Amino acid sequence: MPRNKRQSLVNKAYLSMKEKILTLEYKPGEKLEEKFLMSDIGVGRTPIREAVRMLITEGLVKTSGTNSYYVKDLSLKTCKDLMSFLLHFGDVIFRLASVNDDFSSEVEELEKLSKVMNHALEKEQYLEFIKHNRQFHMTLGKIARNDYVDTVIENVYNEEMRLAFTLSKGLSSQKDHFEKLTSHHAELIEQLKKKDFEGVRAAYQRHLSYGGQRLINYMFDTTFLNNND
Repeated sequence: MPRNKRQSLVNKAYLSMKEKILTLEYKPGEKLEEKFLMSDIGVGRTPIREAVRMLITEGLVKTSGTNSYYVKDLSLKTCKDLMSFLLHFGDVIFRLASVNDDFSSEVEELEKLSKVMNHALEKEQYLEFIKHNRQFHMTLGKIARNDYVDTVIENVYNEEMRLAFTLSKGLSSQKDHFEKLTSHHAELIEQLKKKDFEGVRAAYQRHLSYGGQRLINYMFDTTFLNNND
């Protein structure tokens, strides 16, 4: 098989599997059988194995024994550790950004993403909202202009996206929830435009506190506790 075609199949498998993991179509802790993946994605064994290796490197897939693959579990500890890390990670990002002369291009991108999310909200396309929310926060991290931040930010927001899908389940009013997030985003953008980093930090902490409270509430769901100890 020509190298370009083989790489194309690997990319197809990788992107498809990653999408299904991030959106919880492949559930946390689920075993991924090679035959199932080949049938579900429509590629051969070799592209599947190479894609799985890439996802293992990103921390989304775990391996146990020969050719035994599992979606990384999303346990209570994982969720709490992620929320704690995001809080401190934001502080690092904003401290680094405060010494940069200009991050107007990132702010413009944040405004574009905010408009896309508002449109998705109007159409009640919550799946699209969550996908773009991940990109919003990854773009927010770019204001640090720091290579070391860039090396970890995608993996962090892969996990954040899975958590966002988990926490969106069972909402009595999804629209109210996502409207709250859009107001948080608008506040972050406004403070960034003013280069008021104390204001940015305070807005970000309010944003995470809201998510943290929802996590606490969700953790008391009996099903989640029983299945994710």
